Amino acid sequence: MTLLREGLTNKEIASQLNISEQTVKNHVHNIMRKLGARDRQAAVRRCEVFHLEATST
Repeated sequence: MTLLREGLTNKEIASQLNISEQTVKNHVHNIMRKLGARDRQAAVRRCEVFHLEATST
């Protein structure tokens, strides 16, 4: 979510994470679906409202 919040494109996120752009699209789509968000900005806002943040494992 940090990279989405920063406004990076799928291509930029993929480059930073060294994964394919399609993988980023799939993850963003699933995040938006689970949060009930219609767009990326809404997903970021919902994460902020629910205090959700990615954690490293």
